[in-house]
Amino acid sequence: MNRRGGRHSRKRGGSPLMTAATVICVAVFLLSAGMLIRYWAEYAEGDALYDELGRARTESTPVPAPSGASGGPGLPPEPSVTAEPPGPEAIAGMEIDFEALLAINPDVVGWLYCPDTVIDYPVVRGKDNSYYLHHLYDGTPNSNGSIFMDYRSSADFTDINTLVYGHHMKSGKMFAGLEGYKKQAYYDAHPALYLFTPAGNYEIQVFAGIIQSGQLPPLPVSFSDEKSYTDLITGLMSKSTFSSDAAVPVFSPLITLVTCTYDYSDARYYLAGKLVKVGQWQQAAG
Repeated sequence: MNRRGGRHSRKRGGSPLMTAATVICVAVFLLSAGMLIRYWAEYAEGDALYDELGRARTESTPVPAPSGASGGPGLPPEPSVTAEPPGPEAIAGMEIDFEALLAINPDVVGWLYCPDTVIDYPVVRGKDNSYYLHHLYDGTPNSNGSIFMDYRSSADFTDINTLVYGHHMKSGKMFAGLEGYKKQAYYDAHPALYLFTPAGNYEIQVFAGIIQSGQLPPLPVSFSDEKSYTDLITGLMSKSTFSSDAAVPVFSPLITLVTCTYDYSDARYYLAGKLVKVGQWQQAAG
């Protein structure tokens, strides 16, 4: 009976290996849960800071809020598609308080805005292409990062091609909205974005969007001759995820927005547009 009892006692005590495995599993679960909570807390912190920046942008009429329906819990909102694409009148009366922004961070070089979308952010330029991947525009460490210009580009957007980067956030914020340009209807509704700078405002006339491996070199920022420029434009438009009849004269200043995309491992989405001073666009349209 004692032997039975002894065996019974050992059975109730369980295997030391199983006990250790249980402890490890619980520890891993708690660590993962803690990391997930911190991850979403950073999302919320970053979103709150960028939402507050609305005070830096003034306007005479309300800016339309994104009208896309939510894609479900934890998913980005569906890209908004409006009936009529807005023109430069969409930014009539809008102004950016660059004096206030530069007082917070002298790295601010502009403000990027796309009507009827969440793209409504300051653009910064750091000393490298790593810092603002993990810091908000005011320097706060955060996974949202910032919308930032390639550090090798001129801060006044005078290069032939300026590269601007942003995360593809699962929350739908930052540059996640560029995903919409994989559909023709989205491009038709959003053929232009707007860039505010201390020196003047620009319309970004979008003409191509491509998916490319992150292992390949980024798009060039300068061109040795006319042929290299026209070859780039022709190549971009031939591989574009949408069709555009936009005209891009030789050596027109360009801006290319870059973000991750999940079509395959380490893929990037490049959205290319022609920079046109808003006043010049209005004169041409008239």
